[in-house]
Amino acid sequence: MVEENGATRQGGAPAKGSNFYQQVTILRLPQHKDLRLAKRLDFSFAAGTIAAPLTISEVALASRHYPIVFSEGETPTPIAVLGLRPGENLFVDAAGQWRDGFYVPAHIRRYPFGLVQTPGTNTLSLAVDIACDRVLADGTTDGQESDRLFDENGAATPTATAALELCKAMQRDLRPTDAYGKALVNADLLVAKRAEFKLPGDHKIKLDGFRIVDEQQFRDMPDAMLGEWHRNGWLAVTSLHLVSRQNWSILAELHIARAAAAEQAQSETSVPVEVKSGEPEPAKAPEETEQDSQTVDTDENLSEAAQTESEAAEVSETEPHEETEPHDHAELHDEAEPDDGETPKDRRPDQA
Repeated sequence: MVEENGATRQGGAPAKGSNFYQQVTILRLPQHKDLRLAKRLDFSFAAGTIAAPLTISEVALASRHYPIVFSEGETPTPIAVLGLRPGENLFVDAAGQWRDGFYVPAHIRRYPFGLVQTPGTNTLSLAVDIACDRVLADGTTDGQESDRLFDENGAATPTATAALELCKAMQRDLRPTDAYGKALVNADLLVAKRAEFKLPGDHKIKLDGFRIVDEQQFRDMPDAMLGEWHRNGWLAVTSLHLVSRQNWSILAELHIARAAAAEQAQSETSVPVEVKSGEPEPAKAPEETEQDSQTVDTDENLSEAAQTESEAAEVSETEPHEETEPHDHAELHDEAEPDDGETPKDRRPDQA
């Protein structure tokens, strides 16, 4: 749940949230022999994703860029926090591009592919969301550069093989990721926390619905447990999680910069023009093009805003408590989609 200056926002994410899949189908021949995948990378589908689940092998890379927290529930999952408000991903721009140099979680990177259990069997098969606009059916390319998923002989192409390998790697990671989550619970290391942001203009945002490792309890872990935790790599993963908390400031800076850029763009398009009697009316401004409307969040604007305003942002982690003053408040939850049996079986956002 997000609270922003006293106004509570729940379920404010777009309908898809981080549940990207709409029309999942198992790849089969001959039905899909002509399917192609557009080469262009477009993460617009994740522009409303406030958080993404991670597998244990991703924590090292993700901890360099995002705050990593843990979901609630019996089996906590590592989560990369991507925004401060429902429906906000601060790392996807208006053109659908991921912010340069930042790690893209595999949960997002593998889309539109996933693994689906074949009905009546225990077999997992490669599936694709044919509603994704990068999936081109019936050999139609619409002038886009694209790759086939099957060659003329019906064999999987390198594009399809790479997608399968990524999905299989994520599937293999589920068991050690779940084991780590259960170990955190058994060691009683997780505590509920809230991230509080004090932004310029006395603007306040609070983000909760997650847990973190209690640093003191982690340091006081009994010696008898250290050997197992070291062998499983859990000590290193936990340390990376704790270090990643410094990345809350990255979210604050990007949030401030995006808000400042949007405000500047709005002011530039709404400046009143006074026309005096007897003077010709000013010429009409050219109509805004699609490209113009999508270039609000430029790197130049982000860096300038970060330099001038981010110092005024304060970030802290506190215990969840009753509120006595207005603020914005968010939880790291998206509405769960129904499990219709045709949803990729690796980690889903509604399980995070």
